[in-house]
Amino acid sequence: MKTNVLTDARTPYIDDPARLWALAAAGLPAEALEPALDRLTRLAATLTGSPTAAQAVLLGMLDQREPCLARHVREVAVLARDVAVHLGLEASVVEDVMLAANLHDVGKLAISDGILEKAGPLDEQEWAMMRRHTLFGERIVGAAPALRRVAKLVRSSHERWDGAGYPDGLAGAAIPLGSRIILACDAYDAITSERPYAASRTPRTAEAELRTHAGGQFDPSVADALIAVLECRRELA
Repeated sequence: MKTNVLTDARTPYIDDPARLWALAAAGLPAEALEPALDRLTRLAATLTGSPTAAQAVLLGMLDQREPCLARHVREVAVLARDVAVHLGLEASVVEDVMLAANLHDVGKLAISDGILEKAGPLDEQEWAMMRRHTLFGERIVGAAPALRRVAKLVRSSHERWDGAGYPDGLAGAAIPLGSRIILACDAYDAITSERPYAASRTPRTAEAELRTHAGGQFDPSVADALIAVLECRRELA
């Protein structure tokens, strides 16, 4: 059984950012959620170094909690960077997109194992909790001084082009471009990866999904750019 170091009274508060990776939440009950989030935000607030260093600490925590999830966000971040470059975004914007992509699932540190690792479909209550992970992520990332500027991108990383996303129901250009990029790259990696509740599908199938849902789930220009990046990768392979 994993140790719930965020709520276990026997676990001392650790101020040293180099050791924060060990503070991964595990199976938090509902009544422990707010204290755990408060502790996570206080820990994040100690990350006063560079954005890269702060990101590394939070990714380390995620890696301790869910190694597959940490791998997933890293893959999404590289893909999001390439899409941002393909779209001709400025270097500073590309950096922010990659930072936010790496951190877009950090709010799942506060989601219980029973939800994250469930083999079957989530029920309504479980989905309601899962949809809060972007809010948790914004709160954690926004507490880190070096990462504060990308907190909004994390919050909006599951907003859909058609307005049917969460947490704010934003639509179209009201969604930050970086968040639109992360959503498409996140979906592609999820489709092509093995998950507890679904088998992986082929890259071609994932690209077909992007085309089908462009203008609905995805920004059409972002979907086109992502497909172009994937085609370029195939040509270079």
